[in-house]
Formats: sequence, structure tokens, C-alpha cells
Amino acid sequence: MKKTKSIFSKMCCALCLLYAAQAQADIRLKFQRTGTDAQSTKIIITDEKGNALTGTSATLTSSHKLKPSKGSINENIICPDVNGNTNPQIKLTFDIKGLSTPYTFKTIGLDIHAFNVKGIYQVLQSDPGREYNVKASVGKTGETPTEFGQLNNIDIAYKVVPSGNTHKVWNISNAKGATTSNDYTLTFDITAGNVNKGCYFALSEIILSEKEDTTPVNPTPKPSEGLPFEQSTAVGVANACYNISNKEGQNLMLNQEGKLSWATPNYDQEQSWYFVNEQQTPDSYLIVNAKQHQIYQPQNTTHKGWSLISNAADKGFSFIPTDTKDNTESLLTVDGINEFYFNRARNAFSIRNGIYERPCGTFHGNYITRLSITGDLIKSMHYPLGQIQGNEVVQPLPNQPANEYVLYTKDRATIAANKNIEVNLQLNSTPLEGMEGFLYFDWNRDGIFETVYPLEMAQTATVKVAVPQVKEGTARMRVRLTENGMKNADDEVIGQIFDCMVNLKQHSNDQYSLTVTPNEENRGTVTASTASGNNVEAEVKATPKGNSQFVCWREAYNIVSAEKNYKFTLSHDTHLMAVFTPNTESISTGIEENMAEKNEVIQITSANKQIKVNTSAKIQKVLVFNVHGQIVAQSNNDVVNLSGAAAGTYVVKVLTHTADETAKILLK
Repeated sequence: MKKTKSIFSKMCCALCLLYAAQAQADIRLKFQRTGTDAQSTKIIITDEKGNALTGTSATLTSSHKLKPSKGSINENIICPDVNGNTNPQIKLTFDIKGLSTPYTFKTIGLDIHAFNVKGIYQVLQSDPGREYNVKASVGKTGETPTEFGQLNNIDIAYKVVPSGNTHKVWNISNAKGATTSNDYTLTFDITAGNVNKGCYFALSEIILSEKEDTTPVNPTPKPSEGLPFEQSTAVGVANACYNISNKEGQNLMLNQEGKLSWATPNYDQEQSWYFVNEQQTPDSYLIVNAKQHQIYQPQNTTHKGWSLISNAADKGFSFIPTDTKDNTESLLTVDGINEFYFNRARNAFSIRNGIYERPCGTFHGNYITRLSITGDLIKSMHYPLGQIQGNEVVQPLPNQPANEYVLYTKDRATIAANKNIEVNLQLNSTPLEGMEGFLYFDWNRDGIFETVYPLEMAQTATVKVAVPQVKEGTARMRVRLTENGMKNADDEVIGQIFDCMVNLKQHSNDQYSLTVTPNEENRGTVTASTASGNNVEAEVKATPKGNSQFVCWREAYNIVSAEKNYKFTLSHDTHLMAVFTPNTESISTGIEENMAEKNEVIQITSANKQIKVNTSAKIQKVLVFNVHGQIVAQSNNDVVNLSGAAAGTYVVKVLTHTADETAKILLK
């Protein structure tokens, strides 16, 4: 009886061990993150059914900080805060403790996510550049790990949809497998692949499986599982139009003979296409030109329906006739090119109204501290605007921008058609490695930057631009500093985008005009040495009236001089305004004689953005003016608070019953 019981007990133990082994067919590591440090990540270890493995624990070490929860990045996802275009060396180490039973696994599954800088999912249809390499190493904690396997140049956006509900688990397999010890370490070395333009690598789960996965990691090209376009419902109903381009940035167009060719992008309808599914044939699409809703069909063929083949390496697509899609020699080929890229075409309303796309992105590294437009023009442009410090005009260095986009509208250049200009740039520091710069113009004001100039990256740069023959109006200029390798004006940016406006004007007269005016007639008079000329030396003079004081000469909003007698070279049509403080003598108060008799002493001081007036006379009013002659603060007592005022020069006017006083102060 005892022997029977002993055999029964052994059988029960064996069954329990077998059940435990079956229940632990997979070991899964999931994450709960509360911050951006690796130490803030709690790792939950379960079997394949989600049951926690008792007695086990794990910690994470990361070479980089983790991105916070943002967009689709939640607390269950770990995402090192570095993108692929910086050639990062990411290392994630998982130390697992308490694995009481040795476990042999032949596959490491990684649930990988692809994000942009805003935490939004990158998808296969979006711009190319999502490749990463992952090398997995395993071993006993404290010992040098052994390489288990690796993934090379995988597109981590493969099978990703925008909602993130569908994404791919990438498997690294090893036929020999590896066996865990009580304390075990998994290490992942992650680097950018051949093509990676700003994508972030993220994980939501690690799966250790005893089964070997022999499926090829990078599938061979096959009919696309994800379309690069949104389908339209019928021929004649263009729900969504696209530009089809090649690697050189040319657009596919349909000529009057119905033949395809490549052309410089002009965003006309002959370069726009839409796609209609042939309902009787799955995965077959009509290629329809948007101009006359014409179905493309090669001459002397019966081909109308086309299937898509995706190129996993370049993220391009090829068209193949649906009825001969097993014959790769029948690919649609235009001038030797059979790989196409799809970009959403601008709609007619956006083009007609000049609506600009603002790219998404993030500020990083370099930014513009000086920008000017000079040359054969009618009015120059300067960023930032000049300010008065003492008796000098200076251009203060702007602060580091809070985000990647600046729209500068305080000063504009006026440019003449068929003239030559220079755009001069200065950056805050030497450009970072990998930083590129581009200058764009939208001369025809349709919201599309059709002209681009690459910048030679240095801390200072000058670009010479020939202005085309264009209609009068206001156009936009864009400067784009970026590290992500993308060159279009509307592409996502890592760096800075700086937009400004330029006025376009017809101007054939090389005799530039000079006009001068005071900001108010009763404050002062102005004269000019000439009314016109071409690169002649000109001089303007300002003479205050009464008790007003001269502040500065201003061209539009830009201060050009703090000297009453200002000499300069007349190189463009110039209008200068002399800014004076108010002339209070022109205002009758009825107490002028009394003020002159008393000759009261008034002292004006400033400190910590406060103005203090010291006088025994009764104060009527204290007025504070900016350099434009505008009142920015006033008081009826001896203290004026300027805590909200910007740094710069101000004029203080004190009025009392017996005297008045004016002083210029500088706020820092």
C-alpha cells in the first residue's frame, strides 16, 4: 500500500511539473512606467496566460532617458528619448531574478512601436525612414552575455496602423536556444538602420518562447498589405488626390497624348492622381488623372487594373498589371523608373488661397540669431529689430525659441522683380553634426514653396537669390534647419523653421527715393540732403520743437539710428520717421508762467523696474513713453511700476504745478 502511494505521489509530481512546464510555455515581460527614468519602470513577469510568476522580479537599465507619456506613448511603453537620425547607441538591459526553474527558449519576441517626436504612430504609408537594428544578448547576471541573434534594417513601422491597435512582434530566433539561470540578464543593443529619418524606437512587451520561429524577418515584396493612398469611390469622384514622385523629387504627369512622363513639381492637376478599386477584382486599382478624370491605360494594351508591390527597403511602391502580376517584367515603368512614392496633393482651395502647411517637429540645437535680406531691393529686412542702448542702436540676441516654429512679421523686405538679393544668416553656434539648412520661396503665393536653396552649413551663411519676374504682392520665405535628412519645405523638422514675409514690387527706376517725416508735426522738423539717388551719401536731420526730445530714426519698425544727424548710403527706396517725445509746451495748461517763476527742482531715478520722482512740488502726472512715442505707463504720484515692461530705452515726463522735467532711462 505504501509503495502504491509512493508511485501515485511521484506521478502527481510529474503531472504537476508537466502542467507547470506547459503553463510556462512563454515568459512575458510587460511594463508599468511612472516617469522618464528607467528605475521608474516596474516590470511584470507572467506566463503566456498572463499569470504572474511568483518569486520573480526584474529591473531595467537604459542608456537614455525615456520619453514621457505623450500622444500614443502610455505608461505601458518604454521609448528611449533619442531618434534614429542621430545614429544613437541605445542599450536596454533587463536583470531578471527568482527564476527557480531553468527555462530554455529559442525565440525572443519584441513588440516594437514606431513613434514620431510628438508620440504619434509612424505608419508604413508615411515618409520613408523607420529602420533599426536590434542585437539580443543573454546570460547569467554578472557574466559577459552571449549574442543570441539580431534583426537587421527592419522597418519598425511595418504592419502599424495609425491607431496603434495593429503592430508587429519581431522575433529573434536561435536554433540552439538559451537556458535561464536563477538570475538572468537580457541585453538589447539598438542602432539606426540604413534609412532612419527621425523615428523613435519603443517596446511594450518581451516574449521568451521555447518555439523557434523560422519565418523570414524581412518578407519579400508582395502585393501591399497597406495602401499608400486613400481610395476614391468612383471615376469622376476624387475623394483624395496624390502626387506620384520619383527619388529625384519629380512628379508623374499625363500629357495630351495620354503618355506618362516626369516633370518638375508644379502642383497642377495634370500631376495629381486618384485611385479607384475595381470592385470585381480585389487589390486592383484604376490609376486616374485628376485633371480630366482620365483612366491611365498604356497604349496597345488592355491593362487598366493595377496591383501594388511594396519595396520594403526604400518604402516605395511599384505598379504591376493585375492580369499579369506574376510577371515582374511587366511593372509600370516611366523613363526607366518603376518605383513610385505617394504624397497627398494640395487641394485647389488651399492653393488658390495660399494656405501654408505647418510641419510638425521639435526644437533642437541650432537656431537663427540674425537674419537679413539685402541687395538690389527697395527695402531691406532685419531680424531682430534694432534697439537703443544709450546713444547706440544694437541688435539684441534673441532668446532660444520655445518651439520649432517662428513666424516673423515685424519687419519685411520689399523686393523688386528681376533683381538680385542676398539672404544672410547667423546661428547661435556651430551647426550640429548632421544639421542641414534650406531656404525656400513661394514666389507665386499659392502656399507651396516651389524654389529651394540648400545652405552651406556654418555659423554664418549667405545665399544669393535671383528674384524672378513675379506679380506684386506679399510672398513667404522659409528657412528650415533640420537633422532628419528630409528636404521638402513641409516635412517634419528637428531643429527650427523660420518664416517671414517679403513684399514683391515692380521697380525699374534705379534712382532710389528718400522721404522723411516726424512722428508728429508739433514735436519736431526733419530735413533730407537729397530726394533720390543711387548709392549716394545721404544725410537726414531732426530738430525737436519746444521741450520735446529726439529719440531715434526708424524705418518701418526697425530703429536705424539714435543720432539727430544720420548719415548713410542710399541703396534702396527709403522712408525714415523721426521719433520725438511729446512737446508739452504746445499744450496750454495756464500755469506756464508760474512754472517758469518757481523753477522747481525735480529728480527722476529708476531701479528694479521702478521709477521714483523726487520733488517738493505737487505732482500732476508722470508719463512714460517708449521709443515709438507711445505711453506705456502713467501715475499721479511719485512712483511708477514698470515690472511688465520689456528691456530697452524709455522717456519719462514729469508734470507738476510749478515745473516739469524729462529724462531718458534704460531698463535692463
